Amino acid sequence: DFDIKVKESYNVDEPLIVKAILTNKGEQSVKVNSMKLEFGSLDFKILTPDNKTISYIGPLAVCYPPAIILKPGESHKRTIDLRDTNHPFGEKYMEPYNFTLPGVYKIKGVYHSFGKSCYDKPSNGIVDVDFWEGTLVSPVYKFEIKQEVKPGVIKGSVREDPEAPILLFIPVEGAKIRAYIIPILHKESTEVPKYYETFTDSRGHYELEVEPGFCYRMVVTKDGYG
Repeated sequence: DFDIKVKESYNVDEPLIVKAILTNKGEQSVKVNSMKLEFGSLDFKILTPDNKTISYIGPLAVCYPPAIILKPGESHKRTIDLRDTNHPFGEKYMEPYNFTLPGVYKIKGVYHSFGKSCYDKPSNGIVDVDFWEGTLVSPVYKFEIKQEVKPGVIKGSVREDPEAPILLFIPVEGAKIRAYIIPILHKESTEVPKYYETFTDSRGHYELEVEPGFCYRMVVTKDGYG
């Protein structure tokens, strides 16, 4: 039995981890090739949001992969990062796909056991078990790469007399700036309204990162000021 595991969603800048799992569900031990991209015994077929079909395009070994024995119920696992530049995936050779396009991707795993190995020697103790030859394909799964959401920024300055000319600007340092998401909860509610907070610098300036897509009510306070 062969299957893969993927998360439902990934951020645009995080490793794109896929796990491949090969399990012997029979009653006898079996010899198979280990799962390795560079030997062609493991691959992934991926349909991208821009309708490209991509697979492994990295270096390939000119040999059959090592052989392993799986006892009944035993599994062989491999973890792959699709963003790994040493083992790239793409539509064409030498044109790696960067997996930065937001949207839904479809993926399936493909496993090949060639029935032979360049590394199968009597000394490794695995030559007395039948060598299985064949191909297994996993179900198709979906995963999403999420759109990067940059924080919104509210910035400004606080001075003692906002009507004074700019040359007479007297900054207020250390004023507390709070940005409350609108609408603010009813004053009888016991729930604390969500807000973002910062303080003004020596020039009276402030810059506050907030969640985008909302309107905010600004509240400025400092001891000694009304």
